[in-house]
Amino acid sequence: MAQLIRMQDYISRYEQDIYRYPTQFARLKKQQWDKLKAAYNAGELDRLYSEHTESETQVKFDPPQEDSKRLFKKVKGIFLRTGKQESGAEELPMPNRIEDPNVFSLRFPFRPASLDELKQNFLNQLLRFQMKWGSSKLREKSFVDQSFFLDERLRFFLQRFPDTFLVLYKPIFLLKNAPVEVEVILLTPVDAWCVTFLEAEEDAAFIGSSERFWVRRHHKHPDKKVLNPLLGANRMTNIVSRLFELYGVNMPIKKVILSRNGYVDYPEAPYDITILDKRTFPEWFERMRAISSPLKAQQLKGAQALNIAKLHPACDLNGKRSITKRMEISMPHLKETVYFIVNPMAGNGESLKVWKKAEKILQSKAVPHEVFFTREKGHALRMTKEILSGTKQDTRMIAVGGDGTINEMINGAIGFPHAIIGSLAAGSGNDYVRGIQKTESVEEALSLFQDNAFSAIDIGQFETNGKMGYFVNSLGMGIDAEISDEADRSPLKKWFNFIRAGKLIYLFIFIKKIVTYKPGCMELIIDGDRHFLKKVWFIVIANQSYFGGGMKISPMSKLDDGRLNVIAVHDIPLLKLLTVFITVLWGGHLNIKNVDSFSGKKIKMKNEGSVKIQSDGEIVGRNEVAAVVLKEKLRVMLQADNRYKNMK
Repeated sequence: MAQLIRMQDYISRYEQDIYRYPTQFARLKKQQWDKLKAAYNAGELDRLYSEHTESETQVKFDPPQEDSKRLFKKVKGIFLRTGKQESGAEELPMPNRIEDPNVFSLRFPFRPASLDELKQNFLNQLLRFQMKWGSSKLREKSFVDQSFFLDERLRFFLQRFPDTFLVLYKPIFLLKNAPVEVEVILLTPVDAWCVTFLEAEEDAAFIGSSERFWVRRHHKHPDKKVLNPLLGANRMTNIVSRLFELYGVNMPIKKVILSRNGYVDYPEAPYDITILDKRTFPEWFERMRAISSPLKAQQLKGAQALNIAKLHPACDLNGKRSITKRMEISMPHLKETVYFIVNPMAGNGESLKVWKKAEKILQSKAVPHEVFFTREKGHALRMTKEILSGTKQDTRMIAVGGDGTINEMINGAIGFPHAIIGSLAAGSGNDYVRGIQKTESVEEALSLFQDNAFSAIDIGQFETNGKMGYFVNSLGMGIDAEISDEADRSPLKKWFNFIRAGKLIYLFIFIKKIVTYKPGCMELIIDGDRHFLKKVWFIVIANQSYFGGGMKISPMSKLDDGRLNVIAVHDIPLLKLLTVFITVLWGGHLNIKNVDSFSGKKIKMKNEGSVKIQSDGEIVGRNEVAAVVLKEKLRVMLQADNRYKNMK
C-alpha cells in the first residue's frame, strides 16, 4: 500500500519528518495485519462475531511526552467490543463526526468469508485512516473533502503499489504568486514518475500531436478535442526537476501519460515521454509492483524537497522563503552580495552546468551571493524588480542564460539606478556577452563581477502594438524576426545546443526561410526623415555590433554615442542575400549594394503586410514599431579595455 505524503495543500505530518513516518506507517500496517490475520486463523473473529454484529480494532498513536525526543510511543493494538449496530455498507467519515486521525479504527460490518476478503476490508479501511493520518499532524488535522474518500485514482495508487512508494496526489505549488495544482507524483525507491491521466470511455482512442489540442475518438461518440496532456505533464516535470536541482536530489524523473482503459496513438511522441495505454500499462504495472527495494535516501530527500515547496503564503516554488523575506535578512550585506538569476532551460540545460561551475568558484573565494531559478518567461524580469525594490544600494545582478534571460533582467532593472547588470553566457546566441561584456569564460566573468568594473551604456526603448519594452542588443523586423521565432521553437535547437553549436540553428533556419519568405515594402522614419523601401528582407536597429548568434550586423555601433544604428537589406535577389549572410559574419555586408546603413535617435518602422518584430531575439509584436535611444541609461559590467574603448 503506497503512502500518501501530500494531498493538495492539506497539512501533512510527512513534512515534519519524512525520514521517520514512512517507515513507521509501513511497520504499523504490517503489525496490525499480522495481528488480524492471526486472530482470523485462530478463530477469534468468529467468536467475536458470534457475540456482536461489529468488531472494532483500534490502534492509538500516542502523542509524545513534552521531554521526549520520539514522536510516538510504541504502537499498541487492543480489541474492543461495541454493541452499536451498523448496516452492511461501508461508512464514510462524516464532517460532524469527531475522529482522531492518530487512531486507526477497523470496523467489520459483515463477516469476511475468506482471508482475501478480510484483507480487502482491512485495506479499504486502512485507506480511510491513511488519508486522515497523512493530512494531519499530532495537534492539527485537516477536514478532508469527502470526494477524496471515493476517488478511484487515489485508491488505485494507494492500494495497488508497494509500501515503499510515496504519493503526492494533486499537490499545489506556488507559481507567479498563484496556486497551481498538478496531477500525481509517484516516488519509487529508484525514480520519480510525473503522472498525467488521459482517460474517458472504455476503449477511447486519443490521437496525439504537438498542437494545443488532441482528438478523442470513440465508436459511439463523435470526435472531440481534448487539451494536450503534455502541457500539464511538462509543467509538472519542470517543477519537480527544478526542485530536485535546487535541493541536490539525484533521482531520475520520468514523465508518463496514463490511459488505463483506452489507447493513445502518437507516433512522433517526444523521446522523454512514456505513454501507457491498454497495450502497455499491464506490463508496466506488474513491473512496478514487483519492485521490492526498501526506501532509499534519495527518494526521501526528493519527498522532502517536494514537501518543503508546499503552498504557503511566504513560500515560492524554489522552496525558500519569499524574496521579500530574504531581503529583510540580507539587507545589511546587499552591497557585497551578488545576485544570480539562472534560467535552467537555457542552452538545453547548459546554464545549470555553468552555474555549478560558478558556484564552486564563489564558494571557494567566499563571495557572498544568492541564487534564484526562473520557471517561465517573464520570471527573471519579476524577480529582478523584486530584488532591486528592496534596497537603494548598488546591487550586482547576474543573468545565467542566453540573450532572452539578460533581456528580461534589463527590462526589470529599468527604473532602478542602483542596478549593475552582468551575464554568464549559457544560451544559444550569447550576443550580449560577445558584443558588450566581452568575457570568454566563467572565471573571467566572475573576476569582472567581483572587481565591480562597470560603466553606463545606452539602451533602446520600443513601443509596438500598445506594448513598451527595452532592448540592449537589437530590434528587428523581417526575416530576422521570423528566424529568431522559429529557432526558439524548433526542437533542433536542443540538438544544436547539445553538440555545442547553438548558433548554427540560426543558419539552418535561415536556409529554410529564404525559400518561403516574401519580402515586402516598409516605411522607415529616422529622426523625421522618411525612407520608402521595397522588397525589404529585414531592418535591424542595433545598439551594439552583434546579433543572431555572432553576426556582426553593425560594426560601427558604439555603446555611449547616444544613437542607434539601422541596417536595412532590400531590393536584392536571393543569391545576393546569401552573400549578405556570409559577409555579415565579419561585417563585410555593408559593402554590398542595397545594404543601407543609417543612424539616429528616434526610429520608426512600418510594414505594409504582416511581419514579426523581435527584441533581443524575443518576439514582441507585428508590423509597426517605434524606437528611441536612452543615453547611458543602464550600468553594466564591462572589461576595462572595453570601457575605455566604448565609453568615450
